[in-house]
Amino acid sequence: FVSNVTHELKSPVASIQLALETMALRDLSDEKRREYISMMLDDTERLSTLIDRILRAARIEKRRGRYRLESVSMLHFLEEVLEEDRHLYEKDGHTIVLEKGRDARVAIDRSAMRVVLSNLLENAARYSPPGSAIRLRLTRDLRSCRLDVMDSGEGIPRKDLKNIFKMFWRGAEGSPSRVPGTGLGLYIVRNIVRD
Repeated sequence: FVSNVTHELKSPVASIQLALETMALRDLSDEKRREYISMMLDDTERLSTLIDRILRAARIEKRRGRYRLESVSMLHFLEEVLEEDRHLYEKDGHTIVLEKGRDARVAIDRSAMRVVLSNLLENAARYSPPGSAIRLRLTRDLRSCRLDVMDSGEGIPRKDLKNIFKMFWRGAEGSPSRVPGTGLGLYIVRNIVRD
């Protein structure tokens, strides 16, 4: 864990340090200076996201079995989350389509379920081609409710399925489907859902 976290944290820090050293030691044009500042802002955002994910994973470990459950309409919950957060996932021209099936009243911890949904939507957007649709399908039967998040990405190779919920695990280096990420999203999702 420490080794993985250290590697993930050092990369953006090294990039920021290199940019700052370059700016301090060289006389740069305004255009180059803006380029370095933009790069550093991207790296600080990456660091902030990583730190947030690590803290969220730690909070989930600590909260195990201590969720505040309340009965909610799953359909209304999904509509509420999408109304507030849709713009976060519809970058690169993605569209999110909520396929409304039969509604279900479910006992959930709203904040924990929001984390689950945001991680799944973020992954769907990250691994789908620009301009594609991400579909949320709500279905239910007499005893259960199911939410599917479907995207147009390449999918996960069968050999990797056993690893996708491990902390910090990501696809093979050099794989065409490997995109930047922390390897914490599905770990967090699984821990919340299993609890």
